[in-house]
Amino acid sequence: MIDENTAVSAELRNYFGPDVVIGIVEIGNDAVVADCREGSSSADTDFADQNRRQFQAAFGVACGRLEQRTLCGVLFRKRAALQRFWADNPSTRRGLVTWWPGVLVLWIWVAGNVPRNMNFGTFSWCSVGVVPVGAPELPMNNFIAQASKVSVVDFKDLRWQELEQEAMDIELLEEEVGSRFLRSRSERS
Repeated sequence: MIDENTAVSAELRNYFGPDVVIGIVEIGNDAVVADCREGSSSADTDFADQNRRQFQAAFGVACGRLEQRTLCGVLFRKRAALQRFWADNPSTRRGLVTWWPGVLVLWIWVAGNVPRNMNFGTFSWCSVGVVPVGAPELPMNNFIAQASKVSVVDFKDLRWQELEQEAMDIELLEEEVGSRFLRSRSERS
């Protein structure tokens, strides 16, 4: 099993690069993105696991800033949302896509400032946290929906629906200047 895990880690490094593959992580770990934890997958998904497997551990990839870019995952629960995203952002169409029960994950390296994790119902934006990309008990190809290199884009070039754009703009502004709501003295004590 150690040799198999080493081989899978090497395969993942070929897709993502050497610095973001963290090896095996427990699914219940707080660092794992909520959309991917056991029991958190929405029943209303186009990408459910037909075998209803419950994974206890998985190979994980860490979303986050590395040098001048941020590794982000866009976790889609609905095929229509993925198709719309690709139509709006054709430069991501040929990028790496992985599968995890309940979601398809489109991976992108993003230049520029990016918002924190956000859930939009049919998909989630993930820029921080660990996303599972495979399980030790199954071959890696079970989790690769579209084999490719991770797409590289500038955040300002990504196109969103109006409400998504507004939410992201607010998040980016709050990251830059602080929360739009001030805490009262009684809340600080």
